[in-house]
Amino acid sequence: SYKDLGEFWSRSGLCAIACELRGERPDMRDALTKIMHERHPWIRNSHAYGEPGGALGLLALNLTNQDAYRDVIKQYAWWFALAWEPGYGLRFSTPHMGAPYMGEDDLVSATYALVLAAPNKTLHLTGAKDSKWMDVSALTTPVSPVRIKRSRDGLVSMEGTSPGNPVHYTVDGSEPTKESLKFQKPFPFDSGKISALVIDKVGNSGPINSKTFGPAPAKWKIIAASGHSDPAEAIRRASRSIDGDRNKCWLTDMGEGTRGYPHHLVIDFGEARTIKGVKIHFADQKRTPSKWSLKGSQSTDQSPLLLGEKSATSWEPEQTLKLDKEVKLRYLRFEAVNDGEPDKKTLFVREIEIL
Repeated sequence: SYKDLGEFWSRSGLCAIACELRGERPDMRDALTKIMHERHPWIRNSHAYGEPGGALGLLALNLTNQDAYRDVIKQYAWWFALAWEPGYGLRFSTPHMGAPYMGEDDLVSATYALVLAAPNKTLHLTGAKDSKWMDVSALTTPVSPVRIKRSRDGLVSMEGTSPGNPVHYTVDGSEPTKESLKFQKPFPFDSGKISALVIDKVGNSGPINSKTFGPAPAKWKIIAASGHSDPAEAIRRASRSIDGDRNKCWLTDMGEGTRGYPHHLVIDFGEARTIKGVKIHFADQKRTPSKWSLKGSQSTDQSPLLLGEKSATSWEPEQTLKLDKEVKLRYLRFEAVNDGEPDKKTLFVREIEIL
């Protein structure tokens, strides 16, 4: 949008809706809707969204600037009149040639029904400060798989992918039932296996989901890493690999001028601890090393000893290196190389766990 003032419509409208519902940035809301009002012919393109992008922009104007909405909708009355067919709806041609897949006639008719009904206050747009406005207590929540998560501090939380039903779980390796513990609030869990399922009020149960955790990384910290020319920024990025959240990843630099492999990081466990192996969760096949190794020591004065190496002959998102024997150490160094692929420079890691 910043490249061309003509390219303001659906995305701008969605942003204006967010500002209005959250009660934030009225200056941004007013600036966006002013440009949309002045340059409304861009509705015929609606960015890359095609339809229902045009409808989204009109809904935004109705919510945030009703005078502008009335003016714009009046100018498009002919458009709807010519496209309307009684008993069918809108016979509509998607304005944007690049996005015809975004909406067929049934979807377009429904979205413009919302647009035309909005001024009558029969459409309710809800946001951050407006909740529980519809009573859904009588609806049945479908049973679904359980999401099991653990924070960096070792607190486990669980809920169904369709929230609402109680979650029952076990931590002793047995299968959960209705008699198993019911999840009430996050609880500390250092290592082991958790199995969980949801059971609705009539007794239907969802599938059992299990997750095995290594020791929680509460005291861990990254003290050295590659992946950026600024050592502090490299450490900040690499710290995402020990934050307990696989959606936040360690991604090294990419693009022109990137140094590339070999990559490394050093973890300080905060205290000496015994490990039996390490599991690395990689995020992307194209950004996974061909080989990686582990080294360890009990102090920074001691030269790190090679603990083992791992080579992947095929794509494995989760790679485990089990040590020949348990080792007690405080510092763990992970090193990754990429043999035979000089153009492959970036490393992408979701999480590092110890066994």
